[in-house]
Amino acid sequence: MTVTGDGPLPARTYDVAIVGAGVVGCAIARELARHPRLDVALVEAQDDVGQGTSKANTAILHTGFDAAPGTLEARLVREGHDRLGAYAAGSGIPVERVGALLVAWDEEQLAALPRLAEKAGRNGYHETSLLGPDELYALEPHLGPGALGALHVPGESIICPWTTTLAYATQAVRAGVDLHLNAAVQQASHAPDGHRLTTPRGTVHARHLVNAAGLHADTLDRLLGHEDFTVTPRRGQLLVYDKFARPLVRHILLPVPTALGKGVLVAPTVYGNVLLGPTAEDLDDKRATGSTADGLAGLRAMGRRVLPALLDEEVTAVYAGLRAATGQEDYRIAAHPGQAYVTVGGIRSTGLTASMAIAAHVTRLLADSGLDLGPVREPEPVTMPNLGEAFRRPYQRPELVAADSEYGTLVCHCERVSRGEIRDALASTIPPRTLEGLRRRTRARAGRCQGFSCGATVRELLERGFPEAESATGRPTGGEAVRQPVGGEAVRREGFSGERVRSESSAGEAVGLEGSGGEAVRREGSGGERVRSGPFAGEAVGREGSGGEAVARKASGGERVRSESSAGEAVGLEGSGGEAVRREGSGGERVRSESSAGEAVGREGSGGEATRRGGGAPGAVSRGNGATGVVRRGSGVAPGAVREEVAMTHVRRVDVLLVGAGPAGLTAAARLAAAGVGRVEVLEREAEAGGVPRHCAHGGFGTWTRPLTGPAYAHLLTEAAVRAGAVIRTGVTVLDWRPAGSPTTADGGHAAAASAAGGGTGAGAVLSAVGPGGAEIIEARAVVLATGARERPRTARLVPGTRPAGVYTAGELQQAVHLFGQRIGTRAVVVGAEDVSYAAAATVRAAGAEVVALVTEHPRAQTGRARARSTRLRDRVPLLTRTTVAELLGHGRLSGVRVRRRDGRTAVLACDTVVFTGDFVPDHELARRGALVLDPGTRGPAVDGALHTSRPGVFAAGNVLHAVERAGTAAAEGALVAGAALGFLAGAPWPEPGVPLAVDAPLRWIAPNRVAPVDPPARYLLRTSAPLTRPVLQVHQDGRLLHRERPCLGTALPNRTLTLTARWTGQVDPKGGEVVVSVG
Repeated sequence: MTVTGDGPLPARTYDVAIVGAGVVGCAIARELARHPRLDVALVEAQDDVGQGTSKANTAILHTGFDAAPGTLEARLVREGHDRLGAYAAGSGIPVERVGALLVAWDEEQLAALPRLAEKAGRNGYHETSLLGPDELYALEPHLGPGALGALHVPGESIICPWTTTLAYATQAVRAGVDLHLNAAVQQASHAPDGHRLTTPRGTVHARHLVNAAGLHADTLDRLLGHEDFTVTPRRGQLLVYDKFARPLVRHILLPVPTALGKGVLVAPTVYGNVLLGPTAEDLDDKRATGSTADGLAGLRAMGRRVLPALLDEEVTAVYAGLRAATGQEDYRIAAHPGQAYVTVGGIRSTGLTASMAIAAHVTRLLADSGLDLGPVREPEPVTMPNLGEAFRRPYQRPELVAADSEYGTLVCHCERVSRGEIRDALASTIPPRTLEGLRRRTRARAGRCQGFSCGATVRELLERGFPEAESATGRPTGGEAVRQPVGGEAVRREGFSGERVRSESSAGEAVGLEGSGGEAVRREGSGGERVRSGPFAGEAVGREGSGGEAVARKASGGERVRSESSAGEAVGLEGSGGEAVRREGSGGERVRSESSAGEAVGREGSGGEATRRGGGAPGAVSRGNGATGVVRRGSGVAPGAVREEVAMTHVRRVDVLLVGAGPAGLTAAARLAAAGVGRVEVLEREAEAGGVPRHCAHGGFGTWTRPLTGPAYAHLLTEAAVRAGAVIRTGVTVLDWRPAGSPTTADGGHAAAASAAGGGTGAGAVLSAVGPGGAEIIEARAVVLATGARERPRTARLVPGTRPAGVYTAGELQQAVHLFGQRIGTRAVVVGAEDVSYAAAATVRAAGAEVVALVTEHPRAQTGRARARSTRLRDRVPLLTRTTVAELLGHGRLSGVRVRRRDGRTAVLACDTVVFTGDFVPDHELARRGALVLDPGTRGPAVDGALHTSRPGVFAAGNVLHAVERAGTAAAEGALVAGAALGFLAGAPWPEPGVPLAVDAPLRWIAPNRVAPVDPPARYLLRTSAPLTRPVLQVHQDGRLLHRERPCLGTALPNRTLTLTARWTGQVDPKGGEVVVSVG
């Protein structure tokens, strides 16, 4: 297997060279690999396969019903549909047959539907049917008004284009094809002895040549003396909407096609999203893959007509692809036998479907041109990692997680991508070289937060690798295994399905990934012991240096044993009886043990002893980052951790479950545990407790008398919760809610939901979670959602332009710099001028980069005057007010941003990094999955003054209610919600929902946002979208003035908190209408 991306190309003559590693080029390489005597090279200009048109299409497996009858395209699409369908089923490529509806919106389009049905019949497809409006809306109830009818094409399917291309290439490379990346063809010539292709890496020699260069196929054709066609790049811009949009559409919704193409469609994707697009714009520039403001506006207008509710959901991706239009209704595939050359041009959006049939057709043309194919030997089958939502992902496979806990450790929470999947992608036959390549192989960073939570971690894994590129199953993911030389030694990498590849150096060492700044090595010595070290805290450590030896081994009975020397020596043992023992110090003092009943005892370190006992399933004690004694069940990433695996898919009961270990969750946990309510458990999906403050290196936390940095504040809250007796489990992701009475509960019977009459006497909720220990079901008498907030990324803000590297949110930036010490670039533009924006500017400077400017649409900064003045004068950072970022520029890496002033003037700021700050939204995925009522202003759970949500037994606190307030405010709400939860657990009934509380513009939202007959909050929080000078707030209900108040004497600014007292709540009529707060 040979995959090269740099260095000189081999000095030999290939039988066949294929130019272009898109889906068609890779399919041809795979087809030629069926002939083992052939020496084949696949030559690609970019750094990965499928980097061009193949990565940015509509991902549809076409039936060919609407192709031009009698054309080569019609035949190959029809044949390719069957071939690829069978190949996908055998290779693990996700495909869903959802069917298509060609929707008619006017009489002319309606009249065209029978003709399209007749055309489908001429193409050999006879399953279409005509639908009237009633039948249509029965199938698609969310369709916009005014549709007159549709043509139903049940055979149309959706597919993963990324996995398809990679599967072809993987199979080809494993069968002996050489893949040469970063080898753009600059010159081409033909002589009697063959073809010469000049690239920046040297010359490729080949006897036969296949031109599958896509957009550049006409250029290569001309270099060889042919002018049969001209490629016009046709740009298609697309929007991808969040997974919450998926229930809105059941079929591929197609317009009646025009000469420019199939038009703008709305379609589900195999990844669980909804796609809107593409546009069809004929251009001159073959690199014009940037989106435009007009294009995105046009797509949204079309989406508003076809599926109006779609626009209420968040955009998770904006991209543009270029298709090779030739002005003809057919592919431009032709053989030139005298040159031993085949052109494969004009491949349109159907190329994915037709790819295998095109490959077979091209192979026949090569044979007719004199290529001796030799015997046929089918290549070894591949099983690709599943990226589809309709099929089980690794974290959903208990047997896989049991064998290798990395598949239960989720890194990208939006897309449910595990560390195991990322490790396997990095160890695959064709590993990714960039974050974008990794995204296409795993979906990491492809979700709604676009890397806000996971981006820095994913980048760290890509750049530093894994301490041991091996899984416990002994099988590579997707059947992929790779041997890559590292300093003369060899790598062994394994995943979850497929064969194992391993080689050793002469010294007998098997080496894992080694990266600068953090080595990760696995060696086997003569005694057979495994040695492992790595940069990731909490990884199982093998034999280290004399300062502290650690040995990991497995006993014959299946128990896991781990020991560490030095002052922090610890021994962990897991036996069949469920025992877990941890000992510290050479004297063997017992620090923690668990019996089968689940009793746990913990003791803090040398600073003082602390012991806690509690029921529950066996868990883990982890020590590190000052959070000594924290019980982290399922955590595998805390420094010095000893992990005991949680039993697979077991059920546990707790009294209070808090989701999120930020300021709100930790404060509530400390109060509840101190009150002695029973078992109080906090689940945190990240590696460490503390929330966002963990990576906020600046001050401003704590109190006036005890100011703290973010990490110190996070440590303080974590320590307080642990000291009070709360159980904190990190690295555990809560996935969803389960219905009460689910057969998966412990007794197979009912988990009665708390009711308004019964108080907190039963199970308030049942939730599912996953971690390194596997899947589990948790029943809780009360649940507190403290999942926090996130910044909206560039995509959700619909900022047009290209998709270069160097684009951050403030959250990702702070993690990259303060948690991992990553380089971010040299010149950065910070978008925003609020508190978090200035913190981001400080982080940029801490990383050694220059802040080019802060850019805000508002007339002034939304931070303290002293801070703004210091940044402008001392740090010499200009503030551009009344300015927006209109476009991102650059291919590969960001080269600049185009900004637009309010008066229409534009300018380009040269930079290689841009940081989008602020514009926070609640991280409300779990709330939505639980069908909690959301407030339309905050987009967080609607709550009353005591933070009751609409679901009995479920509370919410912190920035999931209002994005975003300071950590101190979130902590205060944690204390408030603890008091409400204590009352509920003591038997207090769940209150009625209360009267809705709303705001008028320019106010944006208010929280809490329900007025109920419970104790009101100390104050209400509000935000404004425009500056307000000496504002007066008025409270009305049904036209009746309840209250007037001046919240501040100066100017109220956007992105700054306004407060409103609660003195007026007693005047609210509980049977009246909505209460409205406005500016008087």
